[in-house]
Amino acid sequence: MGGLSPRAHSAVDCDSAGPAGHGLAQNAGLSVYNPYMLNSLPACIPDPLRRCVSSGPLTHGVGLLGVVAAVLCAAGSIQGQVVMGQVVDSTRGVPVGIGFVVLVDETGTEVARTLSTAAGRFTLRAPGAGVYRLKSERIGYRAFLSDRLQLSADTTIDFTLRVAALPVQLAAVEVLGKDRCHVNPERGAATVVIWEEIRKALAATTWSDEQEVFHYRKYSYQRDLDEHRREVLSERGNTMSGVSEPPFNSIPADRLAAEGYIVARSDGTWYYMPDARVLLDPTFLGTHCFHVVRDPDERPGLVGLAFEPMTDRRLPDVEGTLWLNEATSELRSLEVRHTRLPESLDDSRVGGTVEFMMLPSGAWIVRRWQVRTPVITVVEDSRRLMRRRPTVSGFRDTGGEILAVATRDGVGVFETPLSRVTGEVFDSTMGRPLGTAVVGVAGTDFRAVTDSNGHFDLAAPLEGEYTLVVTHPWLDSIAVGSSQHAVRLSRENSQTASFRIPHVTNVMRRLCGRSLSIRDARVVVGVVRAAGMPIADATVSAQWQTLSSSGARYRVGDVREEVKTDSNGFFALCDIPVGRPVTLTAGKGATSSREASIIFPQVRQQDLLFAWDRSPGQVYDHSFSAPHGLWKVDLDLVARDQAGTLSDRVMLTGMVSDRETGEPLEAALVILNGADTARTRPDGTFDLVDVAVPVGTNRVEFHRRGYEPIGLDIMVDEDDSDVSLSVDLSPLPVGLEEIVVAGEHIAVPEKLVGFFRRRERGRGQFFGPDELERLTGLRITDVIRRARGVDVLRAGSNMAGVNDYFLFSSASSICRTLLQQPIVYVDGMLFDISFLLSIQVEDLAALEIYNGASEVPPEFNRTGSDCGVIVLWTR
Repeated sequence: MGGLSPRAHSAVDCDSAGPAGHGLAQNAGLSVYNPYMLNSLPACIPDPLRRCVSSGPLTHGVGLLGVVAAVLCAAGSIQGQVVMGQVVDSTRGVPVGIGFVVLVDETGTEVARTLSTAAGRFTLRAPGAGVYRLKSERIGYRAFLSDRLQLSADTTIDFTLRVAALPVQLAAVEVLGKDRCHVNPERGAATVVIWEEIRKALAATTWSDEQEVFHYRKYSYQRDLDEHRREVLSERGNTMSGVSEPPFNSIPADRLAAEGYIVARSDGTWYYMPDARVLLDPTFLGTHCFHVVRDPDERPGLVGLAFEPMTDRRLPDVEGTLWLNEATSELRSLEVRHTRLPESLDDSRVGGTVEFMMLPSGAWIVRRWQVRTPVITVVEDSRRLMRRRPTVSGFRDTGGEILAVATRDGVGVFETPLSRVTGEVFDSTMGRPLGTAVVGVAGTDFRAVTDSNGHFDLAAPLEGEYTLVVTHPWLDSIAVGSSQHAVRLSRENSQTASFRIPHVTNVMRRLCGRSLSIRDARVVVGVVRAAGMPIADATVSAQWQTLSSSGARYRVGDVREEVKTDSNGFFALCDIPVGRPVTLTAGKGATSSREASIIFPQVRQQDLLFAWDRSPGQVYDHSFSAPHGLWKVDLDLVARDQAGTLSDRVMLTGMVSDRETGEPLEAALVILNGADTARTRPDGTFDLVDVAVPVGTNRVEFHRRGYEPIGLDIMVDEDDSDVSLSVDLSPLPVGLEEIVVAGEHIAVPEKLVGFFRRRERGRGQFFGPDELERLTGLRITDVIRRARGVDVLRAGSNMAGVNDYFLFSSASSICRTLLQQPIVYVDGMLFDISFLLSIQVEDLAALEIYNGASEVPPEFNRTGSDCGVIVLWTR
């Protein structure tokens, strides 16, 4: 089992922003002691000092009294022993610019550090009175040490640090060979120059971590790879923001020296990495030897300081190289390899990498980090009987990367380039691009959503071989699942990936083992679960009724199709008819599911009708846009006494449609035995409840104006308690005499002409002036809450803007997954949904609500409209 130290795990957390560090505050007030610089006080003066100087303007004309007052005020704001001043070039007398200034005591120990400004200004606070020196540390230049400074208690010294700008020439450092390996790089002539540049960068990195002057956005991850480290098997990562802190913290150097860098514990094996503090610690320097290396083929332009444990070390340790740029002396990276692996394994890939970067301000940060730990498997050695051999079967990488850096006041400092992949998703089942599909990198939170043209553009801080996964509610409904595409992500080159969803006939053939007529038959797929777990070998049944001719009469026949679920609880029911009620149930042992009532539409433009446990006379309370040959219904098993029982009241039920168009017919009259009657609903369905359906012949008639009536003699057996009939009526050409209608002309506002035209079509829910007048005094959100098919979720504290969260039951399931709000139009223009908060019913002339994509008219159809549309017309 691989792992990191607990401190390494804490690296991926970000604390909330705190007060600015002392280093920034001390830097900010430097120029107040120079009367010639008073007109250019920086904006980042610490608050106590700002209050002192904010009472009046600071200009060249300020009087001596004002200067003295400002100096005295500043002196009162900075307590203790303070050295402040400027770093200048000793030859030209000009400011040196950004770089680190270090205060050291008489033993040479660093006691304070700060970054000088672009003008070379600096401020340092000593821990107490005594003798100190100032040291200038700039990457790529030789360090300069000042003469001794005597600091008395509560005094401030203004000091000009004059340095010679002598660049360090790393290219001149020779590689003398590993046999010249030195314990402690400060003692070897070949290593001392390189170590000095490394030490500057490591010390600067530690200082930057402590100051908390930057705001970071970072991505951290745990990644599983195959044994070849080529394929990413899974990845768990997240992106966080916060004030700077070390990306990972090692345990102290003395513990690493005593316990080793690989420690077996009860909760696994832990692999430790040396951080900047450990690398600078005398214990690390005293237990490792160092030598200079170069690798012109793999790392041209770099020079490295390699280190390895002393030969007498018997504990797991680390060896590696710190790489610098020869031209700039900047520290680039740290490469580490763990030695003395468990089970006597030998794999140089076990270790880690840390990449360093200097920000424009001169501060240093760890930009990217990764620790590679092995997954060890014990296998039987075929060459030696009964011999077990450990082997590395995979890797687990834990690491992260800085995505962006900003100052505490939000000014951007750095942003990393991302890997990018673009492409399209094409749905072969409908012959068009698939919009609102989610394209994500498997195992991560990085994803993109396709637009109406099926295009996507995905950016992520990832590199290597990954799998792109496409998900969409429609793919779930046809049991295709997620479509996948292997891709190699790279920062240098963008990638392309295209997805094509298989044609629906191919999917149906795969599920049913034969070709089906998409015009006459449908397929229902789904998963049977119990307590959230898939159930294998459960029985899933579909039941419906048919009419068979028996002379001049028709006999009702019950049809029942049954299948068993597979090991994943999946099932597929084939040959489900269109245009007639079908009941779906599942069961196993003493458990059963609720009953699902479903009617597949006869044509693509219609909605599929659906209801759970439909009782006599109940409408189909859900409808879905289903112009395809498959649908998905999941069934949950519970104890039979909890599954619910339907009423035993007798029903005559069914559906009436137009024979030519397949459209459902509303208001068709159904007559049973010349006595009991019912009319069809807008969806064409009807129910006759508590009727006498005697055994033998029953007469059922269907009438609707403009259609040829049908009368059927139905033979009913004793076992047929309920009867289901679905018929198609043929339209008749009907001639009508000319009718002249005279009446008062009612003026309709121009903006509402479209409202009344759409209301006549009947798709959607409409509230006209009369309906809204009866609802005066309510908020518009209260009216929406009453609409059919609207679920209202109370918003939590993290949801800003709207108190109620509206989710339409007919909308795409991705809308619920992403909690996507409906689109809002006001007088034909797009508005944010928070606009609803300010609307009262009396402000409106009309209101339109569309639950899903199948209802939305073309003028309001845009990306996101499948999550519902609310249209407001004001007075």
